[in-house]
Formats: sequence, C-alpha cells, structure tokens
Amino acid sequence: MHSVIRSADGQYIIKKCLEPSLRRDAFLAYRREFLAMKSLFLRDPERYRLLFPVYRTCGFDRLGNPCIKMDHISGITLEQKLRSMAHRSPHRYLTDSQILYLFEQLSAAQEMLSTVGLLQLDLNPENIIVVSDRYDIRLIDLTDACSLSDRSLPYNLIDYHASVDLPPSMQLREAGALLFTRLFYSGNDRYQEAYSQSSFLKRYHHYWSLLKCLDAPESRQGPEDPGDCLRYWNLWLRQLRLLLS
Repeated sequence: MHSVIRSADGQYIIKKCLEPSLRRDAFLAYRREFLAMKSLFLRDPERYRLLFPVYRTCGFDRLGNPCIKMDHISGITLEQKLRSMAHRSPHRYLTDSQILYLFEQLSAAQEMLSTVGLLQLDLNPENIIVVSDRYDIRLIDLTDACSLSDRSLPYNLIDYHASVDLPPSMQLREAGALLFTRLFYSGNDRYQEAYSQSSFLKRYHHYWSLLKCLDAPESRQGPEDPGDCLRYWNLWLRQLRLLLS
C-alpha cells in the first residue's frame, strides 16, 4: 500500500500511497498520524526528538497521491542490526543493560503516544531505528498504529503470532514479549524458523514470567478504559526490570 522514498537531498523520508482505490483511506491515515505526532512534538520538542522522527508535511503530490513527509533518521533498523550478528540462535546478542534500555525507551514512546490516543502494537524490529552504539532508538512507521478512540480503524500487530482478539492493553504486552524473543535471533527469518518448532518457548524457561502471556493470554470482555492502555505493559516491564537489573 505504501511507497517509501528518501528525498534527493537525503534529509527527509516521504511515504505515499500509489494505489488509486486506497487514496482516501491512506490520506485519512496519514493525516491522523501527522496531527498526532505534531501535537506530541509541540508539547515537548526535546523529549520528542529522542524517540520519534519530526514530521514536516502531509498532503498530496503532483499526481494526486497522498503523502506524508518526515525527517530521515540516521542509523540502521534493529532488524538490520540483528541480521548483522553471527548466526548462533538462540543466542544472547544484546547485554542485559542494552535490552532493558531498549524497552525503557519503547515504554517512554508508548506513554507519549497514549496521550494522543495511539499505541504502536507493531513492535517489529523493522520499525525501530538504532542510532547509536549504546542502543539509542527512534520508533517509526506509525501510520498503522492502534487508535484507542476508534477500534474500527485498521492497525498492525507485530506479526501473525500476536492475538487479534485481545484488547490493546494486552496486545501491547504481548507485542513486548514477542519483540523480546526476537532479540535472541539474527533476524526475522531465523526467528520464524525457530518459532515454528514446538520447543520454542521451552528455550525461554528462565524468562517464563515474561513470556507466559504468549502461552495462555488472558481473556477480557467489554470495552477498555483508555487510561488503562499501559497497565499490562507496565506490569510486564516491571518483571523485565527485576529480571535484568
């Protein structure tokens, strides 16, 4: 649906929809993303720049394709970082402190997003840019983030292992656990190969308190208070801190 290009001067990333039948929905999604991120930026520019790219414009190109423009972030995706590791999966590629720092930043990003009614449930390593050796990151690609105010809008999950039946608060916790397991594999292909094996979760018995939500997710009926959207994520992050600190 989306085409992503870098501007000629290298300073910006431009995302656009080239499919005529999808233009209207794409523009609405781009505008929602743009307005939310501009609002966050205006509230606290310094903190914002540590977590997200700065958004510049939203509209249409000369051919009538909806598009959204943001700053280019120098660095490599977490997926590229993992792929560059020697294949010894499952293997501890990141240190405890690096893993914890990564998730602390993601938590700060989700907290900010929740204040404008969004959650990024697609915590795929492709959507995380590593900008330094100490694993400073930026979270990108929020076009398909989950809207807490309108659950009828489509949104992306981290992958097909994530449950579509859980409320956003539990989906976020599940996304965190799935991302955690990916950190032990040199890229998505190796990860998916391992996940198809019945012994996958057994390899993580030391982390069972973190991963139990993947084995038997809780069920919860009825609408969810938006103020509760980080509840299960925060509980999960607390377990991670106790384990890795």
